[in-house]
Amino acid sequence: MSKVETDKIEKTGYYIPHRAVIREESLTTKLRVVFDASAPTSNGISFNNIQMTGPTIQNELFSILLRFRQYQYVIAGDIAKMYRQILVTPEQRHLQRILWRENNATPIETFELNTVTYGTTAEHNQQSCGGSSGIECTIHITWRHVPSAENPADCLSRGLMPGCIKDAQLWWIGPEWLKQEERFWPTKINSGSIKDQDLPDTKKDITTLHGQQAERFPVERFSKLHTLKRVVAWIIRFKTNCLQKSEESYSKCLSPNEIHNAFKKLVKLSQAEYFEKEIKLLERGAHVAKNSKILNLNPILDADSLLRVGGRLENSLLTSDAKHPLLIHQQAPSRTPNC
Repeated sequence: MSKVETDKIEKTGYYIPHRAVIREESLTTKLRVVFDASAPTSNGISFNNIQMTGPTIQNELFSILLRFRQYQYVIAGDIAKMYRQILVTPEQRHLQRILWRENNATPIETFELNTVTYGTTAEHNQQSCGGSSGIECTIHITWRHVPSAENPADCLSRGLMPGCIKDAQLWWIGPEWLKQEERFWPTKINSGSIKDQDLPDTKKDITTLHGQQAERFPVERFSKLHTLKRVVAWIIRFKTNCLQKSEESYSKCLSPNEIHNAFKKLVKLSQAEYFEKEIKLLERGAHVAKNSKILNLNPILDADSLLRVGGRLENSLLTSDAKHPLLIHQQAPSRTPNC
């Protein structure tokens, strides 16, 4: 950093707040200076607000781990004080000022930081591949088809049984041809020079569905069956209007057909709760189990998939509902409301 003489301090500039972080247990850096370039000025704008955030230039962790599999020995390194080795143009150093003094007895002085400062947006704005100077990157790519049986990626995507992982040479070592000369590699499909911006975006949108058990309709809250049917009828009408744009006009009052359909919906919900196994068997054309409590009633399914009593009254003069009454479990709440 460079000291700024008092008579040369410009009116405009940015003073970065900073503090010391002391770590006694550290073996390398016991004292580290932290700069807060996000601190707003009197107009509410900070130094970081006026800088452009560059792209992430580090490789993804997944690709780094894959490269570790290619070699027997790996050497990792680190550039010490990397950002402090990048100079900031002198015309912009007034935006990296700090106040400093050695002790309470000395006057406060102004300094300008000459290099990229850790804690500013500029530290993330180091462009790669000459992007800032308009240099165009061209990648020479050779595409080859790798058979599934020789593709280590299939071990990950298709999965392996735990007992097979330790002996999966394809995953741990890779295909045999990868250790040989290029002439033994899989057949070439296409090659050529393409620009990186011309590469197609193959990202796919994936929708994940989470199964969740539906809450049971609170039938027991209603003391009258008539009220219950009307409430369910209004719910069905609202759902129908939301799911489809129907030109059918509804009156302000519920129709008898809507109330009857609501009653059938209540019966179906109740039967699904208490006679689930029997309904599934009848839907497949099978007979109910011999240990079923409704076996003696010869249950059948009507055109609306409602469970009804069978019997031998088919040729009688009774109505259809009288011949084959609906089956409602004795513990079902829908049996209790009064009309």
